[in-house]
Amino acid sequence: MRVIKYIIYFVFLLNIGNANAQFYNGYKMEFGKNRIQYKNYFWTHYNYDQFKVFFYEEGKNLADYVSRSAHLQIGEFEKTFDHILLREIQFIVYNTQVQSRESNIGHYANESDNAIGFARTKGNKVFLYFNGSHKDLDRQIRSGVAKILIEELIYGDDYKDVLKNSALMRLPDWYLSGLISYLSEKWSIQTENLVKEYFKSGKFKNFSNLVGKDAIYAGHSLWYFLADKYGENSISNILYMTKVNRNIENGFLYVLGKGSESVLNDWRLFYKSRIKKDEIDRSKPSGSELLKKYKKNRLYERFIYNSKGTFAAYVTNELSQQKVWIHNVKSNKQKRVFKKGNKLYIEPDYSFPVIAWHPLGEVLSVFYEEKGSLFWLSYNVVSKEQKIDKIIQLEKILEASYSQDGQKIVFSAVKNGKTDIYVYDIRARSHEQITDDYFDDRSPVFLNGLNGIVFSSNR
Repeated sequence: MRVIKYIIYFVFLLNIGNANAQFYNGYKMEFGKNRIQYKNYFWTHYNYDQFKVFFYEEGKNLADYVSRSAHLQIGEFEKTFDHILLREIQFIVYNTQVQSRESNIGHYANESDNAIGFARTKGNKVFLYFNGSHKDLDRQIRSGVAKILIEELIYGDDYKDVLKNSALMRLPDWYLSGLISYLSEKWSIQTENLVKEYFKSGKFKNFSNLVGKDAIYAGHSLWYFLADKYGENSISNILYMTKVNRNIENGFLYVLGKGSESVLNDWRLFYKSRIKKDEIDRSKPSGSELLKKYKKNRLYERFIYNSKGTFAAYVTNELSQQKVWIHNVKSNKQKRVFKKGNKLYIEPDYSFPVIAWHPLGEVLSVFYEEKGSLFWLSYNVVSKEQKIDKIIQLEKILEASYSQDGQKIVFSAVKNGKTDIYVYDIRARSHEQITDDYFDDRSPVFLNGLNGIVFSSNR
């Protein structure tokens, strides 16, 4: 029986992405809404003292990176919170975000709360994907490790203790999720701008009643303020005293000498002063707006004009539904030329579609992912004709730019877990790899015709 049990468990490991059914410790788990698996993945894993890393074909480079990063992140958090991780973590690594969606395991009923790039977790499993940025991959790893370690620190590692302690002490969203968000990436320009927006809009007024992403951003900004004013050690001390007293209020009181209301007042004053200083000598850019109407919950990005300035293209993302629009500057009208996905509460993939204008200004290229493959849509604004081609041997395209003669395109693309520069010959339908290293090479553009390429990198 033990042999059979292990065989079934091995089947589970090889079918992490299976859309029909999953196996865990010998038990079959059915799902009401199964996700479609477009490819068969052969899984293997690395085994370490505190964690395992599961990966599949062409994912070895990612697995190597995750192994190194996880070792560092676990050691750092253990030192910060003076707690040795007792549970073994299982990192499940997907080559792309699209492929990660083929798995039923670890998906939330409402993934819109996963707003700041948290890694999906299920028990001791941490689900990761690569979007072309190792910095973002590190953020996912940190969020998964932080969530498991903090929950173990507060609730215990035994499932009986977890049930008992979680029933006795319910932590609000801003406390736990905000802390995980802060530990994932302590601060960034994006977080700064979002926090400013929330303060200006008044969304942080009812602090204790916040839920979802509102609570995450509020909690993140609060923990950042506490670390800035009282030092990093105050966070672990507050967490420990909260656990001992089973009370958030006492956690603040014993460590800071202030109750939660007084802390929140200081937090508000801190950010009001910060926002006021940042807006000194700032003025609104001159010029007219391209679009007169904007949808509140729709993200607008990647605005680019064609070479003649007669058309502008842009991408929108609304509840994970991607669209590409072309704006006629003369008539001031928009036309949708691409649409993918349905409006669903799942974590959006903002990395595609990627758009680029042909130098003659009449053809817009749209690069997108569908069913685990890459596609290239060409749309002619004059004839209204469109053509779709499949791109092989690349896993993901992050940016694209034409050469001046329109015969070649330079890509920032992902292959085998690495983000490098490629030049695609349109007539030959083949590409040449320009860089080949572990650094993230982004935003390439041809320089002086075909004589050079300029790009950004974290090297």
